[in-house]
Amino acid sequence: MATSSKPTDCFHRDVDNLQLELFCLIWLDANSNGKEARDTERKLRSIINHLQKFQDVDQCQKFIEKRSKNERVVMIVSGRLGREIVPAIYKLRQVISIYVYCMDKKGNKKWADKFAKVKAVDTDLDELICRIKADHKIQKKVEEPLSISIFNTNAGAVLIHCLLQLKYTAANKNELIVFCKQQYKENDFELSNIQEFQDDYSSGNVLWWYTRDSFFYKTLNAVLRDQNIHAMFLFRSYISDIQDQLKNHQAEKSIKLYRSQMISSDELQTLKQTLGQFISINSFFSTSTDKKQALAFLDIPDGVENLEPVLFEIDADPKMAAGKPFADISPYSDYKDESEVLFMLGSIFRVKSANRSSNNKVWIIQMTLCSDNEHDLQQVLMEMKEQLGNEETNLQTLGKLLWEMSKLDLAEKYFIHLLKQLPVNDPLLLSLYQDLGKLASQTGDLDKRMAGNGWEWLGMAGNGWEWLGMARNARECPNEFFPPWLLHLKNKINQRQIQNASQLEAAKVAEQAERYNDMAEAMKKVVESGVVLTNEERNLLSVAYKNVMGACRTSWIKISSVEAKNEAVKQQQKRIVKEIRDICNEVLTLLHKFLIPKETNVESKVFYLKMEGDYYRYFSEVTTGDETLKMIKEAQRAYDEAINLSSANLLPTHPIRLGLALNYSVFLYEIINNPGSACRFAKQAFDDAIEDLDSLTEDSYKDTTLIMQLLRDNLVLWTTDMEE
Repeated sequence: MATSSKPTDCFHRDVDNLQLELFCLIWLDANSNGKEARDTERKLRSIINHLQKFQDVDQCQKFIEKRSKNERVVMIVSGRLGREIVPAIYKLRQVISIYVYCMDKKGNKKWADKFAKVKAVDTDLDELICRIKADHKIQKKVEEPLSISIFNTNAGAVLIHCLLQLKYTAANKNELIVFCKQQYKENDFELSNIQEFQDDYSSGNVLWWYTRDSFFYKTLNAVLRDQNIHAMFLFRSYISDIQDQLKNHQAEKSIKLYRSQMISSDELQTLKQTLGQFISINSFFSTSTDKKQALAFLDIPDGVENLEPVLFEIDADPKMAAGKPFADISPYSDYKDESEVLFMLGSIFRVKSANRSSNNKVWIIQMTLCSDNEHDLQQVLMEMKEQLGNEETNLQTLGKLLWEMSKLDLAEKYFIHLLKQLPVNDPLLLSLYQDLGKLASQTGDLDKRMAGNGWEWLGMAGNGWEWLGMARNARECPNEFFPPWLLHLKNKINQRQIQNASQLEAAKVAEQAERYNDMAEAMKKVVESGVVLTNEERNLLSVAYKNVMGACRTSWIKISSVEAKNEAVKQQQKRIVKEIRDICNEVLTLLHKFLIPKETNVESKVFYLKMEGDYYRYFSEVTTGDETLKMIKEAQRAYDEAINLSSANLLPTHPIRLGLALNYSVFLYEIINNPGSACRFAKQAFDDAIEDLDSLTEDSYKDTTLIMQLLRDNLVLWTTDMEE
């Protein structure tokens, strides 16, 4: 359980820093890194993804002691090393269960039986893994922290209300899927689940996904536990689906429900201080109709300080659940034999009492579900509705809410995200420009905000500033009365636009003169100005560096074919290799620092990821050993991400999707040395395009048919080579 005093930092973390696993599985064994351990590791990751292996007791103990008290450690340890480490870590709150894998069961049980946290001693590893899996099913229910806030001015409730009114896009789902695949990239079990989710998810089976032991439950709970706002933004559609299903199956009668939990003494004290007050559960709240079953989940180890077993007893009347439904989800659950009743996140309860049970072993916390009409709640909820209204909100609303919560970086992020989506004559532009300017003024450093935190896009605002100028002239407002932040911003943007226009003209002239180094230098300056490139500018950048790299690669091929390897040849080779490496580093820096992170348009994102894969491919051609393997791995990653995005968002006839297929198949053929895979991938792309030719537009006809011809030429050539 966590109280409302969360650190401010948690609202600024990216999803990449989200801790998906509450549980950490530690395997301490001198033989944990052997070849035969790989299959065991795969089985363990299917239970708890976060697996850490150790062979040294001191290193393992230090790792455990550094874990947050909110984390939960499950340990597998050999008999010999268990004798050393278990007495030292037994009382740590983080450690909840220990399993001893040994060759002498009888001998190790003698010392292990002294520690209640040692759940099993076994000589059969498969049996031990089955026991860990069974125990973990219960641990997830009892150990999952509750995020609880005292309901007064609860920003979390306002945030959820706002998020659920935002439209959901395919790009949001794709970002979430890519993130999950990256987090579970070494876990075949979860990768299979993610693919199944991507293929088969529907709003009607959301409760099955939520109760299933998979990435969906783990990730969503982690998002809500950490209050990671951007991840909540990506999950909002699924949260809304759960809410709709709970409404559809809303309980019809008053019911008494139970939830068992292990909490710290400090958390219990906080709950006792809220007697008579309202609390909000900031996550989905799972309960049971079966009191005995709920109590059976509690495992109360002896000798563990600052840990209290708690049983929540909840009186829930469906008349009180108009805004926050609850329902028996057993018929729709992956575990149909459990009597599970689920409350919508943000459900509000009044704490009635906190007393010890008759046997003095468990604290009983009695609560009552409350409605929005409770007298004490009306004022808070009315302020929420006045603030957000009941209409569909947009990213500007979300940004303003985050601004009020003092999450300035995140507010700016959503303002900018919306502005990139709007046409240049949209009436929202003026207020959004003003919000960004005022936000920058509040930080006290306009130049820094413009240069370092996403203001770069303003240089590509098209006619945005001319539109603002028209608005100013219409009001006959002289410059001296114009807001200082707006004049400052206008001057910066005008200066940048003039510089970029000059560089773009220089790039076009250099292209006509076939001076591609000059062209690349000009486009590099445009990119470094921080603007989001138009399609034309994006293509100019690609053409410039492609020709510079093409000349170097041609030189490399020719010098490598020279038979006489004298000193002059070797020096020439070194110079060419350095040039290729420098070009690759330059392009990859532009992609990583300026282009990929800021791009929200899927077509451009795929273009840049393909470009990233290409330049890692070129890099791999002039490296050796481990460095080559590293470049190949990075190329594969970039190509994979581009393929996933393009498959989900671009038509099979789209030139960028086809160009990606062409380049990736070359990568498979020339770098991976897998002609079979190269041919299959190229043929599939070609066949998909043939089937979808009806979707081909006149604008893309020439590019599409040219790339299809190149794919077919490669297929003929590669197939012939394979036959020979």
